[in-house]
Amino acid sequence: MRKLLALSVTFMAAVTTAQASVHSLSSYQDITQLDEDGNQEYSAVGIDGNSIILVSNRNNGSRTTLFRQGAGGRWAVSRVLSEVTSADERRADVAMKNGIAAVRISRSRILIFERVNNDWTQTDALDNPYYAGALAISGSRILLGVQGCNLGADAFVFEKNATSGRWGVTGRIDAGIATCDLADYLDINNTTIMIHVPNSPVVQVFRRNGSALDWVQRDAFPLSGPFALQANVVVGSGGNYFRPDANGHWTPAGRAIPVNYGAGAGSGGQPVFRDGILLVTDTPAGFRLPSELYAYAPNSTGGFDHFAILGSATPIDYDVSGRTVVVTSSAEPDLVPYTLVYTLPNPLVGADPIAQDFETRDASGFTQAGNAGFSLVGAGSGFVFRSAAGGDAIAVVNGSNWRGYEYVEADVAPISLASGDPWIGLALRYTDANNYYVASIRGSNLLRIERKVDGRFFTLNEIAFPFTPNARRHLAFNVDGKSLTAVVTSAEGRVVLATIDTTFGGGSAALLTSRARADFDNVFARQTAPFDLVSKGYDEWDIYGRPWTFSGGAWEEIQFDGLKQRDTTGSASAIMGVPVGDQDVGATVRLDSFGSSNPVSHFSVLARYVDARTYYSLSVRSSGQIQIRKTVGGVTTVLKAVTFTPGADFRRYDLRVVGHELHAYVDYGLMAVANDGDIAQGIFGLATYRTATTTMRFHVTQP
Repeated sequence: MRKLLALSVTFMAAVTTAQASVHSLSSYQDITQLDEDGNQEYSAVGIDGNSIILVSNRNNGSRTTLFRQGAGGRWAVSRVLSEVTSADERRADVAMKNGIAAVRISRSRILIFERVNNDWTQTDALDNPYYAGALAISGSRILLGVQGCNLGADAFVFEKNATSGRWGVTGRIDAGIATCDLADYLDINNTTIMIHVPNSPVVQVFRRNGSALDWVQRDAFPLSGPFALQANVVVGSGGNYFRPDANGHWTPAGRAIPVNYGAGAGSGGQPVFRDGILLVTDTPAGFRLPSELYAYAPNSTGGFDHFAILGSATPIDYDVSGRTVVVTSSAEPDLVPYTLVYTLPNPLVGADPIAQDFETRDASGFTQAGNAGFSLVGAGSGFVFRSAAGGDAIAVVNGSNWRGYEYVEADVAPISLASGDPWIGLALRYTDANNYYVASIRGSNLLRIERKVDGRFFTLNEIAFPFTPNARRHLAFNVDGKSLTAVVTSAEGRVVLATIDTTFGGGSAALLTSRARADFDNVFARQTAPFDLVSKGYDEWDIYGRPWTFSGGAWEEIQFDGLKQRDTTGSASAIMGVPVGDQDVGATVRLDSFGSSNPVSHFSVLARYVDARTYYSLSVRSSGQIQIRKTVGGVTTVLKAVTFTPGADFRRYDLRVVGHELHAYVDYGLMAVANDGDIAQGIFGLATYRTATTTMRFHVTQP
């Protein structure tokens, strides 16, 4: 399938509700094949089950290569199916589905391959200089767009004759609009065909008319550019989708919106819709960065959930079969193009992060093992999860049995130690007490990453690090494919330790201690990597992303000088984004002036903003406090308040909301913790009341 970028349609349909826990996929297999000069361009790809066909444009023609998936899921070259040694101005194209592959190897020749005895055999060739349009397959039919008045149609349907074994025309589609134009956007699903002819403002819909040669036009609806048809849904560029109404007329039904719409994504190009997976190229950060591949899945409400971003820069062509995606990408100047194969996560939509600060005095989210144990203990003004001093204590995070990317973090503090080499740590890919990866801080003054296999430990990497009793450290551990990384942040600074291992493919997160009593707090585990939902930097050349929605105040965006709100007499807000649940909303803000102290003036970072009457906020107040607040239906409740004076310098303020937990940070230091579950999701922003501020950066991430 040849892909071209196009502008989205101009209407705005109902927006599909976005959700968090989107996978940012970085694990793939590179199946790039170079020609003798190392400069081959990969222009077309198709996939069907365990087979991939890759067509590459060469300086003097094209090459068609078959890849097969072998033992261990590895993809490798099977053989070259075809090679053309003369240049041709028509780019290659592939349609591959249901054991059929139609491959355009030149402007006037299309080869047809079929799966025979689990291998691919050429069974026919279509030769005509006017067979230059797009290709699509449904069932046992091949749809081919044509160009030229001589053929009197815009597309033909080909089917295999059971007697002769040859592929012949069994259907003709005449859109009735300038049949000399090239039919480059088309698709087929069973007995429905959609076709768009260049310079036409509509897509026309055709249905098979019994055994008649001519398919009959049944509908037409406004849509320009590329589209993809599956079952009773057609998706255009930009994520706008249509469904037939009770009378069979295709009407707007909604729009698939990515979670990082506020960062500039959401105006995508060519969609591919197959096997319940919608793929579309998209570009975040103000349409300035290379495009990536975004993946969506239909949900129970008839819309689409954004579930993954595939990190292929500037895709040229892509296809999906089952849960495998293959994408050919261009490269920056002087670099070689490449072809990558991704395995989509299972389940597709990522699980919600797991957060536990123990302030609800409920540790039922952990399953204990080992010969020691954990218990809830009051510490200062809150609660922690404390391990017993002797033996091995294990607390497995329930619901964290994941594959692929895994992450866990916690605040840890050793209280007392036994003899030997006591340690405290975090585990990933935990299967049982004898099999897991662990990142540990050890009494021998080391930070170590190990694997434990069948009860035996094997050191993968280690670095000197002080083991200080009663010192609180923030320990984070993640596994991404074969990469393992441990990070410790403390008063002594930040230490990073990394290694590579492939022993374990999946498992749970866990808290561990051996011969040490230790406190664990603010435990956080997730199976999706963090990425930007919004990033606006007024200290940069470009102010990325989509515009704010301002209400009240006197707002002004000034490059290199910040987002200024100058009004000190009333309320003001700046809102953006699409609704998500879990979010980390951060802003680098300078207090310019409070307008009054009675009533109290304040400025705020907003999370899960539903409307002006319902949201969470981190509020910095002229009364000398920082507060975590909940506003529902216009009624505000202070969930937590601590003493704080902002000063006149830029400070970084973060409100992280995960599940029912709300954490407020200043300059990345934890200031306040609250628990509340009344607001499930929303967007994000800034607010002031009788306060002038300057915001230099606004940054929202999926935590």
